[in-house]
Amino acid sequence: MDVQHVYNDPVNQRLRGFQVPATRMGDTVVLNTDILLAYPSPLKVADYPDNSFSDTYRAMELFQFFAPAAALEGDAPSVPNTLSWCRVSPWLPWMTMGQRPGALVYHCRGAKVGEVPGNLETLFGPLNAPTEWSARPTRRAGRRSLTEESSDR
Repeated sequence: MDVQHVYNDPVNQRLRGFQVPATRMGDTVVLNTDILLAYPSPLKVADYPDNSFSDTYRAMELFQFFAPAAALEGDAPSVPNTLSWCRVSPWLPWMTMGQRPGALVYHCRGAKVGEVPGNLETLFGPLNAPTEWSARPTRRAGRRSLTEESSDR
């Protein structure tokens, strides 16, 4: 099976001039960002009935970052923190669920670490953030299913 990239550009944007809401809870500060998405789907139901839930893509991502209040009072470029992330979105196109009722819910938590744990490097090799991005693939006219497109390659 071919890898199908999920383009999540609205979530990956840089938020300039936006004050991230912060709540102090005792010795902890919670920063949260709720990103509610609604935009025209690049996969129209008429063109991709098996792969598109709607002509409007709707999803949400909810982020919370927890940091010690004392660590935020200085000018350190980095502070220890833990996080929580939740995403609710329609079925992914490769699932071929069409307009069936339902949604995907992702929920995870994590913590900032000082270095990448050795076992991850053993499993996946050196881990580095990307420094450049590839271009969006173009959709071939006349195709009705992403699955058909994958099997044609």
